[in-house]
Amino acid sequence: MNPILLINPNTSQATTQMMVEIARSSLGARAAIRGLTMEAGVPMIVGEEDLRAATDAVGALDVANCCGVIVAAFGDPGAEALRRRLTVPVVGIGEAAMREAAQHGSFGIATTTPALAASIASKVRQFGLEDRFTGTRFTTGDPLLLGQDLKPWRRR
Repeated sequence: MNPILLINPNTSQATTQMMVEIARSSLGARAAIRGLTMEAGVPMIVGEEDLRAATDAVGALDVANCCGVIVAAFGDPGAEALRRRLTVPVVGIGEAAMREAAQHGSFGIATTTPALAASIASKVRQFGLEDRFTGTRFTTGDPLLLGQDLKPWRRR
């Protein structure tokens, strides 16, 4: 059986590896996961321009030999374009997280990327979840510095 393709829309190999490990630990032996890190772009999507570039790059990928695709960035860059082209399921982690949270009541979003506030609000509206959404909260500090140490996020 073909693996699930986990696409990291940025250029961080460490982030891709971390996300693949999380997916594998969640799925166990039920599915194989193959990670793909973008060769060009930014190490972390922190602003609207980064998100637009990642959307274009992921949407243009030539995806083959997989049974499904996970777009592993909260803004789901390129997921819609891939859905239109592919015959396998395509899931963006932002949409999946919001829809799951909304099934359990109200939800808010905490993130390190305040420059993406407008796109986050737009996604909430696009998914029709405004009535459940309590807002977005942002950390202070440079998102790139905050994201450098991935060790706290690793499962033990």
